[in-house]
Amino acid sequence: MKFCVGQVYDGPGNMAGRYSGSAITTIYPKALYVHCGSHVFNLCVADACKLQLVSNMMANVRIVSQFFNFSPKRFDILKKKNRRNVSRTLSFLMSRFWKHCHLSLLMINNEEKSWNHDSVRDANSYFFATSSFQFIVTLVVVSCSLEITRPNTKQFQSPNFDVLASHEKVPLLYDALQRLRSDIDDDRSGSWYSEIVVLAASVGVNEHKPCIIGNQLNRNSSPCELINKYYKNASRIPFLYHLSFQIQLRFSNRNISVYNGFFAMLTNVLNVSEWRKNFILFLNEYEVDLP
Repeated sequence: MKFCVGQVYDGPGNMAGRYSGSAITTIYPKALYVHCGSHVFNLCVADACKLQLVSNMMANVRIVSQFFNFSPKRFDILKKKNRRNVSRTLSFLMSRFWKHCHLSLLMINNEEKSWNHDSVRDANSYFFATSSFQFIVTLVVVSCSLEITRPNTKQFQSPNFDVLASHEKVPLLYDALQRLRSDIDDDRSGSWYSEIVVLAASVGVNEHKPCIIGNQLNRNSSPCELINKYYKNASRIPFLYHLSFQIQLRFSNRNISVYNGFFAMLTNVLNVSEWRKNFILFLNEYEVDLP
C-alpha cells in the first residue's frame, strides 16, 4: 500500500516498538508516529521535568506521598492537617499539600514513642529533604508554570474533545508560555518569588542559595549575587524554556497537517465553512502519494 497516512498504533500490541509498528515509518516516512493529543501533552511536561532541580523535587514529592499513602495511620495525620477541601489553583494546592506534609512529618518526629523506628527514621529523612529553600522554590515554580497548562490538559482528556481543536489550542498555549518568559526576562513578574518567601517563612525555612564553586556537574551554577536572580536563572527560566520548546517540537506543523485530513469527514464538510481550504493542506502534504 503506497498511500499510507495516519497514526502508527501505540496500544497493547506495542506496535510502536523497534521491530514492529515503527518499521512502517521507515518504509513510508509520511506515516507519522504520533500519540493522542493528551499523551503528547503529558510527554511535553515529562520532558520538561527532567531538569535536575525539577527531577529532584518531583522525586521527593513522590516519596513523601508514598510515605503517607501506604500507611493508614500516617495518612490519617495528613488528613487531619488538611481538613478543608477548597477548590483553588494548582499552585495553591501543591503548596498547601507540601506544607501539611511538612508539618505532619515534624509531628511524627516529635512523637517518637507513638511510632515505630522505621516511621520515625523515614519521617526525619523526608523532613530535611523537603525543608530546603531550593526545594520550595522549585515546587512553586513548577506548580505556577503548570497552572497555565492545566486547562489544556483537561480539554485534551475529554472524550468530546475534537482533535482538530489542537490547531487553535496549542498555539495559544505556546504564546502564553512565551509571554510568561518575557515577563520574567523583563523582571515584571516578582510575585512568584514573594509567594516562595512567604511559604518558606511559614515553616521556618530561611531564604538562601547554594554555594557556587568552579564547574559544577550535578546542579546549576548561576553567578548571581541576589538570591531571587539566582533561582530565576537556575529554575524558572530553564523550566519554562524546556516546556515551551517541547510543546513546539511535539505539536509540530507536520504532525498537525495529518489532522487536516479529518476535514473531509461529512460532519466537517457540512459544518465548517473552510473545510476545503484545510483539506487542501492535507492533500499538499501527500500529493506524491495520491493518484
